[in-house]
Amino acid sequence: MFSGSYTAGLFYFLGEGDGKFSEKTALVHSDGEPVNPNSALGAKLFDWDGDGDLDVLTGSISGPLYFIANEGDLKFAKEVEMTSEGEQIHAPDGGVCFGDFDGDGITDLVLGDDSSLKIYYVTEVGSLDLGKAVSLVESKDPFEPKIASDLETLVLAEPSLGSRIKPCVTDWNGDGKLDILAGDYTSVKPEAKELTEAEEKDLSELKAKLDEVQEAMFTEYDRLQESVFEELGIESFDSMTNEQMTSYSEAFAERMESDPKMVEMNEQYTTLSTKVGEMTGEDQTHGFVWVFLQA
Repeated sequence: MFSGSYTAGLFYFLGEGDGKFSEKTALVHSDGEPVNPNSALGAKLFDWDGDGDLDVLTGSISGPLYFIANEGDLKFAKEVEMTSEGEQIHAPDGGVCFGDFDGDGITDLVLGDDSSLKIYYVTEVGSLDLGKAVSLVESKDPFEPKIASDLETLVLAEPSLGSRIKPCVTDWNGDGKLDILAGDYTSVKPEAKELTEAEEKDLSELKAKLDEVQEAMFTEYDRLQESVFEELGIESFDSMTNEQMTSYSEAFAERMESDPKMVEMNEQYTTLSTKVGEMTGEDQTHGFVWVFLQA
């Protein structure tokens, strides 16, 4: 098995038979450093350059799409940012998949991101400069909660793709053409409730208090971050090594769970959010799977 991660890099798990796998092993560069070009890595293995071994292509949270060549013996080259018609590809929270969609014998790249699903047609095996993107779907308000006409069955009043789109290519309906399945991340809520004048006033006060607590949380968040930076001798995120990123993630998570002020504010935020949700219709976080059949 092969997997990306949010902050810690890329990992593989060797099959041992009978449905069992070895402990995770970090993918490394030829110099032994872990392969970790960014965070939220939506990675896939594929022989992109046609030399007979599996390379890595991965999206990332901030937008770049990376190619990481396999150099043999489970060692990989430094990442290279891929482009489209000479311009850097920007696909936040990107997820990749592959298929020959124009029938020319060369595999094309399917890319989902935080608001769209695209195909990049490729004309040369191994090219790191892709053709112009053809947009298949553009999400409408991907970060806004979707209205559900039925929260029990999660039937959406107006079906609409969410964000963090991760595609998969397959012939779903068995007609010999490649189709696309895509998972997303979204939230749904019921249709708005009718509130009395007194309820509207209470809701307004709750939202104001919620904003205050959230602002205080951001301030405390920054304070904790700076304290971890100082403790580990880190100047900024941009200057972090892979080892420092791992140490920072572990130390910051521990600090968030043990800091009394942050714990108290998290409890306040949860209580206030629950009360607002009860009055307006509480959002529910979900992921949907969408099917796009090729005509």
